[in-house]
Amino acid sequence: VNIGRLHPDKDQKTLISGYTIAHEHLKKDQENHLYIIGSGKLENTMIQQIDTFNANAFISLLGIIPEAWKYLPAFDGFILSSDHEPFGMVLLEAIAAQLPIISSDTGGAPEINQSPLIFRTGDQVHLSKLIIDLNHSSVESKKEALHINRKYAEEKFSFSCAKKDFEILINQFSL
Repeated sequence: VNIGRLHPDKDQKTLISGYTIAHEHLKKDQENHLYIIGSGKLENTMIQQIDTFNANAFISLLGIIPEAWKYLPAFDGFILSSDHEPFGMVLLEAIAAQLPIISSDTGGAPEINQSPLIFRTGDQVHLSKLIIDLNHSSVESKKEALHINRKYAEEKFSFSCAKKDFEILINQFSL
């Protein structure tokens, strides 16, 4: 799944291309489908891209879904393809939903995604390889990728961590 505005910054064009390349190599004994949640100025362009690739059977644009993060546990993984991403709160939401994540190497995404499932921005071939690798990986490998990200997120972005950081900041101003 991918959640974001349908905007050039989110680079779902690379996501659609990469997933289309990967799809023919994914396990045939399970449903493999890419869902893109969001809306924006590139919606018609993305519909045309999906049509051009004859990918309507395995890629769906779902539009806006209020509080989409609540539905993340229903998916097998999360892919962030942004070419600009200041922080990537949606990555923390995916980690909290216990999803393995694949992300581009831009902005704040590598700050959150500590697993090896990172591709160079715009590299649809590498993205497709990561999708295939994740699809074919064992349950243990998926759990390990999730564990790496979850442990890191708890250490760096949890409420208790933020509280400590704010206490240090407040104490510095109190001097």
